[in-house]
Amino acid sequence: MSADEGREIYRSTVAIPGATEAVIYRFHSKEDTTASFQAILFEGESFKEAAKVYKQTFRQIKGTKFNAGFEKTSFNGSMEEPTENLRFSSSQLRPDLSTGAYKHFIAEVEMINSIDGWKVQLNLHSRKDDDSRYAE
Repeated sequence: MSADEGREIYRSTVAIPGATEAVIYRFHSKEDTTASFQAILFEGESFKEAAKVYKQTFRQIKGTKFNAGFEKTSFNGSMEEPTENLRFSSSQLRPDLSTGAYKHFIAEVEMINSIDGWKVQLNLHSRKDDDSRYAE
């Protein structure tokens, strides 16, 4: 796939059921040399259907349990309730861990309204808390 300044984009060979597209972004900057996974789970005109996919995806991620290498864990987070009046809703879930390789991992479910309609996407990536980055 195409690349732009600071990142490469790859089509993912890992598919999420129901996803219309899945890509991996590989970042190249002094601060961020990580990769992220993004899956498009819904694209269409119906707010109601987009909200259904958004909520269902959030519940599935929240209910996911996985082995973090040394213990089983699950995701914690609160869902931002989507409304037709907002162009963007985003819910973030993090593993219930304070150490290890997954301590900065985040699953982000987004619902976006644009000229083309509604889109629901799932982003999986590592990100440190903004509080620690911008603390004085």
